[in-house]
Amino acid sequence: MSTPLLEFRNLTVYRDEQIVLDRFSLAIPAGQNVAIVGPNGSGKSTLLKLVTRELFPVVAPDAELRVLGRDRWLLFELREHLGIVTNDLMATCTREISGRDLVLSAFFGSVGLWPHHEVTPDMERRAEVALSAMEVTHLAARTVNHLSSGESRRLLIARALAHQPRALVLDEPTNSLDLRACRDLTACLRRLAQQGTNIVLVTHHLPDIIPEIGRVVALKDGRVFRDGPTAEVLTSAAKPQWIDQQWLAHWLFYQAWTLAGYAGTALASALSVTLAFTILAALMVKRGVPGPRAFVWALAALGVALGGTVIRAQSFSLPLAALLLWAILADSERPTFRARLLLVLPLLVIWANLHGSVLLGAGLLAMYTVARATAGAVDRAWRSSALYAMTAVLALTTVAVTPYGLGAFDYYRSLIDNQTVHLFILEWSPPGLGNLYSLGFFALLVVTSLIVAYGFTARYRPPVVLLVGAAGLGMLALTGVRFQVWFGLVAAVLAAEVLAHTRRPAPPFPRRVVRAGATVIGLFALVAGLVLLTLTASCRGA
Repeated sequence: MSTPLLEFRNLTVYRDEQIVLDRFSLAIPAGQNVAIVGPNGSGKSTLLKLVTRELFPVVAPDAELRVLGRDRWLLFELREHLGIVTNDLMATCTREISGRDLVLSAFFGSVGLWPHHEVTPDMERRAEVALSAMEVTHLAARTVNHLSSGESRRLLIARALAHQPRALVLDEPTNSLDLRACRDLTACLRRLAQQGTNIVLVTHHLPDIIPEIGRVVALKDGRVFRDGPTAEVLTSAAKPQWIDQQWLAHWLFYQAWTLAGYAGTALASALSVTLAFTILAALMVKRGVPGPRAFVWALAALGVALGGTVIRAQSFSLPLAALLLWAILADSERPTFRARLLLVLPLLVIWANLHGSVLLGAGLLAMYTVARATAGAVDRAWRSSALYAMTAVLALTTVAVTPYGLGAFDYYRSLIDNQTVHLFILEWSPPGLGNLYSLGFFALLVVTSLIVAYGFTARYRPPVVLLVGAAGLGMLALTGVRFQVWFGLVAAVLAAEVLAHTRRPAPPFPRRVVRAGATVIGLFALVAGLVLLTLTASCRGA
């Protein structure tokens, strides 16, 4: 049995009179690439400070901390086996020294070279190898405090590599880095792992986990929450021949990136979101909501969705959700089945390859068509009932029209049941008043409830589809932030429609207001365009 690289046994640590690690035990074999993940306060940083001896555990007979089987090391000897790179070290090393001196000074345990330091040819050679491994040879003559965060981070890792250690322990390596810097750093880490360097990654950012990492240890409240192969801890649906369920959205983003860099991806996401809420406003106008009110309620729905309108796959599914809602509402006004409802099925197939929220879309259509099938059976409209029932089945099967096939159902079950995802990703947690992105949701929830209650007192009965849809999505949104955007779409239409049928039409906006609004929108578009052009130029020049 090989000696573990790191071995923690029954360690308890207090910080500021609060317990941070509670009889913590973990063994990391030598040669195993491991990611230690956890939210802020889970004990990750404390774990590293135990290894660097910045913190010490409570003395106990059964408490042990061993590095390569030993509990005591000479620091200079340990550096040849273990390279540790932390954010605290990053702050210490950001000085007016050259990149080469930063790496060479690792041999002396200093930050920068001093007159009494004698640099040997072997040290020079090993420093050049380390700089080359992290692709920062061109930064050797530049001063560290004039470099970007990404460049400085790679120099710091090169410093740790100068000793040619058996393993690297990295603390939040992509913290504060932009997308390009993350990509460059990740490529270097992957190459190191493939060449045999042992990687121990400590992070709360799941995308940091490179494919070469085969084990993930999740921490929570100072204990090991989950521990196992990466595929099982992060998602049990992962397979050797795995294709991302959101492949189509990622392909679209990649095409936008090839055309205009990261600014192109931002523009693609923004255009998709804009299209979605434009369709929503048009739907309200179609259903009798005055234009000014439709504009205001579309903005209200956008306010609820702001937390989910960053550059992400979900952006491409928002227009499809608005179109699906339009199709269902239009069909609900027809007495019997019409074939045009089947046109939403191709939309669901596209949606299934864009984002997992297709479960909501397919589920909403299935529930609606099952209700219509049941009503048709009660009225003895057998043909219409059978066609609605068939549509319900087809709606559910669209979820499987992905690279997963029927395995998509197991994928979603595994994802939804995965407590690790719930722990690390904010949008899987319930909304709270302390969450800025949830304030719009709570506001729209209260306002919509009051408007619907007012509508009933005014003897107006809104469409059942809207009532049930808003109620169902509202309850889901109370269980997870990720459902807020979908609630906003339906609730805005519901509230606008109730007011349109119970209140007198709103007067049109005065012309001066329209001109002022158009001016503001034009200026905003101009500024946004300039920002995008600047970002594109900087990305291409980097």
